[in-house]
Amino acid sequence: MRNQNNPSGQMSGSTIISYPTIEAGIDATAATLHNLVVERKLSTVEKLGSVYCPVGAANDPTGLNANWVPSVKKTMLEFGADASATLATTCNSGAGSVGNGSAIITEAKKYLGVPYVWGGKSPATGMDCSGFVGYVLMQVTHKYYPQYTVSLESKGTMLFNGGKPVMSELQPGDMIFYGDHGASHHIAFYAGDGQVIEEPEPNDVCHIRPYKDYEPDFAVRP
Repeated sequence: MRNQNNPSGQMSGSTIISYPTIEAGIDATAATLHNLVVERKLSTVEKLGSVYCPVGAANDPTGLNANWVPSVKKTMLEFGADASATLATTCNSGAGSVGNGSAIITEAKKYLGVPYVWGGKSPATGMDCSGFVGYVLMQVTHKYYPQYTVSLESKGTMLFNGGKPVMSELQPGDMIFYGDHGASHHIAFYAGDGQVIEEPEPNDVCHIRPYKDYEPDFAVRP
């Protein structure tokens, strides 16, 4: 699993999923667990295990999945947690991102001047483009967002798939992407008034620039 950057051993059928970076693998794990625990209300380790790591699964011919629940409970006890407690299945979603674009941009502007750091996910230590976008969305919505560019492509409604965004249709808070869908290499927020707010590149800082300086390839409304 180390070679696949897949810390949780997530699989597609009988194949272990391969991620481009360990950060992408961690983001994918967190997104899966958020879906199972928060969205689907699998509120105990046993309920979670029955879906996340089911005993008798076709892709587990040696029966190792039977060890998952006791191993997780053992780890919880080692960290001082109550292994029999109900898992948190709620999160404060606030108003959500849709219709809340001004809140997204207000939050994003707090980090103007934060240095670009490749792989960075916190303003305390610096952020890259996707770390910045994911961090801002989590602060506004209190929901989990991945901090990896391609993973963020699916976190909302695709606006202009198959063609460049139309300026008049963009709203503040929309995520704008650069590169092909499924292989985007840069992400920023549309800030309104023909401007973009972004963590740009190494040796630079979070800033606002004109949209037309570097127009995106597609956009997603979170």
